[in-house]
Amino acid sequence: MKKNELIKLLQEIEGDPEVYFWNGLVGDYMDIDPKFVCEELVKQSEEFIFTYLRHDYWQHAGNFDPISESVEQKLRSRAKKIFSEKEYGMINPFTKDEDMSKFYDAKTKPVVFVNTKERGKSSWDRNGTICY
Repeated sequence: MKKNELIKLLQEIEGDPEVYFWNGLVGDYMDIDPKFVCEELVKQSEEFIFTYLRHDYWQHAGNFDPISESVEQKLRSRAKKIFSEKEYGMINPFTKDEDMSKFYDAKTKPVVFVNTKERGKSSWDRNGTICY
């Protein structure tokens, strides 16, 4: 959601009530942390996807023989399709700075994350205790 859309929704609320986030996992509300987090989301590059597809092809072929032009064209076409359908996501924290341009597209998507404040409460489910 864009910032202006959120502002519009909030302005449509009558009066001046408190605004919380609903935590459906624990069935309770949480305050909004006023410290927003700015990040850049990324997509794997088309070239990285092609390299992955080429290695996958070699693995299934059982050798590293050069691929034909027609196969390369098909793999590049497939990489382009995958790239166009891929969503932006977080950078892998283990990616070295010098490898960023190999793995990720140069275009990034600036976003702001709105977090919740911890309430100091806990709940539980079959997996154990959930502190929130």
